[in-house]
Amino acid sequence: MNPLHVDLLEVVPGLADRLQAEGWAPGPPAHVAPASVLIDARLARDLDCAGCGHAGHAFAAFHQDGAYRGVATCYHCGAETEV
Repeated sequence: MNPLHVDLLEVVPGLADRLQAEGWAPGPPAHVAPASVLIDARLARDLDCAGCGHAGHAFAAFHQDGAYRGVATCYHCGAETEV
């Protein structure tokens, strides 16, 4: 069993587009360690999609004024959620 395996709880359509429209820039802020981003990306990779049930998501980081948010996008159906 994978210790990072989790179930995706909420699909948020258009989340990445909405963040960018609200002024969030792609990529993590400078103060977030690369190891932290990698952990989030691995978590996204192992998520089960609430939209289609398939495992595996791409990960994208966003930042705004030092704040950090991550978006997981299902490889199969494109559903998005924040991680």
